[in-house]
Amino acid sequence: MTNFLEEKENLDEGQSMQDEVILEASQRDPRLFEILVRKYQAPFFRTALRVVHNRQDAEDVVQEAFLKIYSKARLFKKREGASLKSWIYAVLVNTAISHIRKHKQAKLKELQWDPVLDSVLPDPEGLQEIEKREVQSVLAGILTELPTELRAVLEMRYFEDESYKTIAARTNISLENVKIRIHRAKKAAREILSNLV
Repeated sequence: MTNFLEEKENLDEGQSMQDEVILEASQRDPRLFEILVRKYQAPFFRTALRVVHNRQDAEDVVQEAFLKIYSKARLFKKREGASLKSWIYAVLVNTAISHIRKHKQAKLKELQWDPVLDSVLPDPEGLQEIEKREVQSVLAGILTELPTELRAVLEMRYFEDESYKTIAARTNISLENVKIRIHRAKKAAREILSNLV
């Protein structure tokens, strides 16, 4: 069993490395970028559709995300634990959120964080496991960069599905302070996400 898991991890790492090489080479020969487009177009579309809830908008978001990925390819820097796949999914999710804001076709829930969280929830149509892992990886990375008191209330609210009242009781702070911290956490998370792109 261990050998299988090690082989799968090495395969995933090899595929990620291959994608990075293709992206870098596409800066010299733009035709190579088509390889990445073909590989990620369908999973990108499913993820974008989960965020924008409209097929035409999802297609627009995917196209815009690919343009950003290509034009900002040299900005990708491999960080420990970060893969190209994580970065391109961050670009996609950020593009989808920007699209919603720009076109005002859908109101974002509460303070514009829920669509991102919705994109990691299981899809009734069967969102592929790799997509969920990549989006979760991006979100986990964002959460680790938040101050502890902000991260804690955000996790309780969106990952443990706790009410504001319950969070106030668990953290021993006022209901108003819970709302303020959640607002600040969402704002900080959006800033971190926008800096990834």
